[in-house]
Amino acid sequence: MRSSNLFVSCSVLLATIVMAPAIAASPKENPETPMSPELITRAEATLIAQAALKECAARGMPASVIVTDSAGHLRAAFSDDNAKLVGMGSSSTKVNSVVAFQMSTRALQMRAQTDKEFAEK
Repeated sequence: MRSSNLFVSCSVLLATIVMAPAIAASPKENPETPMSPELITRAEATLIAQAALKECAARGMPASVIVTDSAGHLRAAFSDDNAKLVGMGSSSTKVNSVVAFQMSTRALQMRAQTDKEFAEK
């Protein structure tokens, strides 16, 4: 079970580090709103993704990483050669959850464990 947790942690490292502060600082956007290079450029997204992959590699964990702007628009996506195919999908799902609820997936998990009404939705 521990290696599974590490894989998930590496695959969504980016969402935890980058998304939470950006989401808190930005207003809700219309789905028609285009990606904003003012929030995160392609070059920045690439550097962030590469740093996340490097950190995961240092832990011996192949990873999938996605980088989005604060509205959840994809800016970069990378997978290690040995990463599981499910990693990219689970990373997307986690980012969508962070954007929708404006809290980390860890905070969502804790809330679901302590708030039965929330967990049943």
